[in-house]
Amino acid sequence: MRFTLSIAIGFSLLTGLSAQTLNRSVVAQTEVSSEEYEVYDAAIDDLFVDGKASSNNAGKIAVKTLVIMDRTRPSLPEEFGREPGVGNPISPSLEANANYRRMNQQSATLKRSFKPKIQFVMFNNKTNALESNSAPELKESANWQTITLSRIGFNSSHTEAVFSMSYWCGGLCGGGFAFYIVKENGLWKVNRKSALWEA
Repeated sequence: MRFTLSIAIGFSLLTGLSAQTLNRSVVAQTEVSSEEYEVYDAAIDDLFVDGKASSNNAGKIAVKTLVIMDRTRPSLPEEFGREPGVGNPISPSLEANANYRRMNQQSATLKRSFKPKIQFVMFNNKTNALESNSAPELKESANWQTITLSRIGFNSSHTEAVFSMSYWCGGLCGGGFAFYIVKENGLWKVNRKSALWEA
């Protein structure tokens, strides 16, 4: 009887610990790390310029204020290559691609932890509204765009990152990009970007 009771208690403790470990794993996956924000900042700084005349062909989009959606958009695996073992135009790392697919199985909340060179405000998906203090900034800005970000896939050494960004500039104006970003001398830099779609 005591032996059976010990086994039952041990099993329930083991089951409880497994559930806690699983919950921690899920929480860790849905929380956006500070390193992810650094990668986002590098891409935003590469793609958008602050109010200067520029050309889309040069890879720069003129904008005064960015509106960043506060939820990541889970992206389709096709964006970075569908077949395992086959290279794609963005990332040479199959490991980063696999991590990208895993990280984008669910959406995550983005906080105001971005530090791009350009002015930005956050858009709350739950309330369907901008940050409470952001309306004056947008009224003063004649040129603003909304962006949606995917989660980032890293290689195991965190020297490569892949992700996608979509932007909307009103009406049928917008586009999507895939980014391959590498870490050089401790800083994230855009190595390649590829247009996924354009309107």
